Amino acid sequence: MKIVDVHSHAYDYSKNELEKLKKDFIIISVSEDYSTSKKSIELSKIYRSIIPAVGIHPWTAHKINVKDEIRKIEELIKKVSIKIIGEIGLDKTRFRKTIDMQLKVFEELLKIAADHDLAVNIHSAGTAGKIFQLLLKYDIKKLTFTGTQAQYH
Repeated sequence: MKIVDVHSHAYDYSKNELEKLKKDFIIISVSEDYSTSKKSIELSKIYRSIIPAVGIHPWTAHKINVKDEIRKIEELIKKVSIKIIGEIGLDKTRFRKTIDMQLKVFEELLKIAADHDLAVNIHSAGTAGKIFQLLLKYDIKKLTFTGTQAQYH
């Protein structure tokens, strides 16, 4: 039996760690931006147990050229057999000041996921209600949540 880890930043692991994990784990390697998306893809070519997820993490949304980065992410999706966009989402607990930029990036990536029928790996910190609204709006049917800190009112 294999264990499925739906949220690992595999590019942060050493080769030794990846060698040990490949026997017992299937790892969805989530990404933070275009650069780490490419790293996840490269690792998936070396380790069959790694499934790459491409995306822009809400913590990095304010650090990038949004239009360019999203275009490059979509090119990766078209070029490589990508099945998952992630780690994407919203975070009001640590990055409240950048929530407008996070929302812009998140919605663009949800549109891409819907257009390509991709699963999404969601980061939701203090934003569960808004996340659920957007998942319904874009008719996202395949997803996993990581680190949800729901605030229900």
